[in-house]
Amino acid sequence: MKINKYSVPSNIGEDGIILYVGGSGAGNYTTIQEAIGNATAGDTVFVYSGTYNENVNIPKRINVIGEDKNTTIIEGVGGDSVIIILITDVVFEGFTIQGDSGGQDGIQIVSLMQDILINDNIIQDCAYGIWLPAGTERITITSNYIKNNEYTGIRLGESDKNDIIDNIIENNGDWGISLQALSKTNYISKNTISGNNGGINLAGASEENEIMNNTIFDNDLEGLLIEGLSTSNTIEGNNINNNFAGIKLTSSGQNIIHRNNLESNTMEGLLIESSGSNIITQNNFIDNQRNAKYRLSSRNSWEENYWDTWIGVIFESPIFQNFPKIIKGIPFINIDSNPALEPYDI
Repeated sequence: MKINKYSVPSNIGEDGIILYVGGSGAGNYTTIQEAIGNATAGDTVFVYSGTYNENVNIPKRINVIGEDKNTTIIEGVGGDSVIIILITDVVFEGFTIQGDSGGQDGIQIVSLMQDILINDNIIQDCAYGIWLPAGTERITITSNYIKNNEYTGIRLGESDKNDIIDNIIENNGDWGISLQALSKTNYISKNTISGNNGGINLAGASEENEIMNNTIFDNDLEGLLIEGLSTSNTIEGNNINNNFAGIKLTSSGQNIIHRNNLESNTMEGLLIESSGSNIITQNNFIDNQRNAKYRLSSRNSWEENYWDTWIGVIFESPIFQNFPKIIKGIPFINIDSNPALEPYDI
């Protein structure tokens, strides 16, 4: 089980009893909420496979564990969210979460809560899949399958120091993952993000986030959009392929874009608008309609990228390999002075 690098939920390893829901055991509860009501801190509510038509509020430091995420199903019955976590130090794993026809959110963690693990769930047919509002932090979201939600798969608003790792996020109506309103120092890694309206969005001055080793493809808009004064983010090791655009920066600076594979995007591999002081190094630009373009942007640094359209790749003569790669844009010409001869293994 992957745990947030910032902390471990404190109830892990505590002595506690197990309360059973469903199944055939004598004294088992028939609803999840009833079992939670009779639990105390450190207990585990274990839910056998079945369909449970209820909304679940978790106000205690407990573990809520489903027998099998494919067959342990919680269907919402109206209201803001199917699952609401109202306290710190909670583990929630092993369920399918489905919203009602009115468009409920899947899992909501209330403001100011922290040290929560959401692991190995299916979250589908909701409005927002997972919603982290202001003041939430140190939430680990790992190994979930988040699909077919009306809006964003995972939405953060002024939420910091969270790990979003190893999830599959696909076919959501808006972004796969969206960081809004000063969401800072989040770690987003090893996710597969495809078939959404857009891949990952950093907006509203979201800073110092790490977007690393994700696979982002077949999204209708950008694979990654950084906008709205979102600065000092690190974008590294991602495969960003077959989106409308690979990466777009607008009104955002001081970001590091390092060793990403930007390939076969319908428009630009990388588009920079009204953004400066970004560092773009050792990326692969392959088979995009336009590998890179910028508008009204200055002081961006390009170094040691691989360009499949660079003259030094097209012609093997040493004289051509001494030429820089010219990146066209307005109002200046940018130069990658030392392009790579071979694509990087990313």
